[in-house]
Amino acid sequence: MATTTLQWEVLATAKEAARLAGKHMRAHLGSVSATAASKSNKDDLVTVVDKQCQEIIAAQIAAKHPTHRMLGEEDVDAGSDASKAAIRSMDGTQWLWVVDPIDGTTNFVHGRPASVVSIAVALDGVVVVGVIYDPYRDELFSALRGHGTHLNDVAVHVSKKELTFSQALVGFGIGTKPSVRLPMLDVIALFSSTCRGLRLQGAAALELAWVSCGRQTVKIET
Repeated sequence: MATTTLQWEVLATAKEAARLAGKHMRAHLGSVSATAASKSNKDDLVTVVDKQCQEIIAAQIAAKHPTHRMLGEEDVDAGSDASKAAIRSMDGTQWLWVVDPIDGTTNFVHGRPASVVSIAVALDGVVVVGVIYDPYRDELFSALRGHGTHLNDVAVHVSKKELTFSQALVGFGIGTKPSVRLPMLDVIALFSSTCRGLRLQGAAALELAWVSCGRQTVKIET
């Protein structure tokens, strides 16, 4: 797929939208616990700020690319089945923005600066743009299909230092359901004796960004 001028423009919009939403997120870190509510269980939180950040991103998309469609996490019910159904409902969409306005909401509610804005943009079902913004470190990870990954506009790449799994720094997520958490604990027990170290950040997109720039070897999520 050849890169078009429009794809570069979409990348620029995604970066700007992520920065604006991230600024709003950072300004409210740890101040909204009283307004937090659960989507499906005590660990799957959504706040007023999640919705506000999503609205900020939606406004940017509407202003710059009015014919594009957006699928925001706050518009989708909890659970993998609901997520799959939401994606299927967008079949045939030429330009689709998939947005998680705050990945790491539980961290955000507790005042832990480990949450990010995550945006992906698909063209005819193929992801061509990805942006992850960490507002606390002012680090913007971006990628355009075929052009590599950049951190604050400087090219980055995965780590080449770890040659064996015993040298790997492994990030993992344990999910929000006991049916997922218990098997993952078994995996963690196995990996703890075979890799260099294990990390649980509570923000999958943040850890994937770190993998892309070599700060972490791998990310495991169920």
